[in-house]
Order: sequence, then C-alpha cells, then structure tokens
Amino acid sequence: NDPNDPPDLSSSSHSGHTSALDTIVNHVNPSETFNPPQIWSSPATNGPPATSVKSLMSLATLSGDGSTNGHGKSYGILFDVETSPSASPLVIAGMGLNLDTKSETHYEIWTKAGSWQDVNSANPDYKNGFRQVSHGRITGKGSSDFTEIALNDFQDVDFPPGHRQAFYVTLSDNNLVFQNYEEEGISRHDMVNEVQLGKDEVKVYYGAAVRAYPLDAADPVTDFWNNAGFLGRLWYKKHDR
Repeated sequence: NDPNDPPDLSSSSHSGHTSALDTIVNHVNPSETFNPPQIWSSPATNGPPATSVKSLMSLATLSGDGSTNGHGKSYGILFDVETSPSASPLVIAGMGLNLDTKSETHYEIWTKAGSWQDVNSANPDYKNGFRQVSHGRITGKGSSDFTEIALNDFQDVDFPPGHRQAFYVTLSDNNLVFQNYEEEGISRHDMVNEVQLGKDEVKVYYGAAVRAYPLDAADPVTDFWNNAGFLGRLWYKKHDR
C-alpha cells in the first residue's frame, strides 16, 4: 500500500476511539500544553440567538448510512462555501461538526471572504484575512453523530448572491473527521476545484485537511491533505432585509 493513501475507517467502532484514524501522522505533540488561541481578528461578541434551529435550513455533508469509507482525521480543515448568482442573500448561522471523540475538546471556526487558496504563491500565509466567528469547548458525540455548536456561540456569516466564503474549522487535537476525494488520478498533493455537495443554491467545495495546530504552525507541503471534504452540517437562513 502507498504510505500516502488515506486510512480506511470502515472497520472502526463508534463506541471506542482506537481506530485506523489514529494512523495518520501528525506534527503536533499531543502531550504539549495547550495555549490559548491566537486571535488573527477578534470575533464579535454575540448576544442571545435571534433564531432557533427549527427555523433554519441545513446542508449536511455526512451521509446518513453510517459509512466511514474514505474518512480520515486531522486537527482542522480549510474549505469554501459558495452561493449561486441567482441565490437569495443567505446567512450561515451555525455548524455541526463530525468528531471522533466523546471527550471535551477545544474548537475554533474562522472565516474570510473569497477562497482559502487566495494566497501569495511565493510566500503563502494561509491565516491572513481570517476572522474568528466561534470558539470554545465542546463535548464530542462520536463520529456517528453531529456535535453541534450552540447558535449563540456562532457569529452569523452573510452570503450575498454569487459569493464565495472560506472557512477554517479546527480542534486543538486531531479528532476532526474529514472525507477524502476518491476520484482516480487525483493526489492529495494536487488541489482540485471540486464540489463536495450542493443543495438548492449552496455549494460546499473540497478543501484541505490540516494535520497541525494552530494553522500558522502548519507546513502546507507536509501538513495539508488536499482534496479533503468537510464532514458536518451548515445551518443557514435567508437574509432578513
């Protein structure tokens, strides 16, 4: 087998935490003391949620059949979301994550306008332009369910028609589950611009799993697993005019 091939989780058990996921090599020592996150742009302080989950629409990138084929595990993931030019203005109001843990962990969600790949190729700084829209501690529900971020812990992200927005979702440990792009002829070293899932007028693109924490400690050559898909759920609504 090619040592760069993604691990196969199909034989892992959701009730335990020792699986083929743990074979992914990471470059952060798990025994190191966790430091508070560096703020690249301070998040706004949220008040009480203006809406409830019942009034929101959702797009889930995790299949409901319980399959773990092609899944891998990392600290974080970079990916883009795009609305069609004919879409109504939308707001992403929350997220659910897919975590391979039932323990408490630290999470962060960052965003910026445009694509996460919009960097200076000569001197790429992937953290540049990102602002934090959510962070805190959550208790995972395991990789068979979503771990939801509370709506009042998530700052709304506006989407005008025809807009592309980058997201960086990360944990302080490598328990974030992602989906590998499995078409033939595509390597994790060559990034493609493929849609992972679309619903109505919203598309989620494959991105890159990040096998280090924090983002500015990651080497794009060794720590980015390209063509990785976000596994989770986006909660969104039409923008109130």
